[in-house]
Amino acid sequence: MWSGNQTNTVIEKKEKNVQYIRNSADFHNIANAYVNQNLEEQNFETGQVILVDDGEVDSCAAHLQFNETLGLTDISDASVKITLNYLEKPNVEKCSSSFSRPFYFYYVNTRKLPVFEEKIVQ
Repeated sequence: MWSGNQTNTVIEKKEKNVQYIRNSADFHNIANAYVNQNLEEQNFETGQVILVDDGEVDSCAAHLQFNETLGLTDISDASVKITLNYLEKPNVEKCSSSFSRPFYFYYVNTRKLPVFEEKIVQ
């Protein structure tokens, strides 16, 4: 897993984003936008990479924060459910805003097509 709080380049989409990456070329193109280093090569014959991007986060504004937990459950021979858990962060009064863009890359050892489920946890 790799993670960070600021991207290497400006990402146009400001909202949270989850995507799966199924080949080396796409992985390097996407990873280069997020990190300023070459990430370790992944085995795309047996798995894929999941990118969880929390989007642009204002530390004072209400937002969802990924809690760095992925759950995988086989649904069928062709698909897998990937559960992402989030924490609710409330609006903070009288706060000096700071902005970040938390993101996480995970390798999952399955080529099944992912179906994403998002949950709020306490």
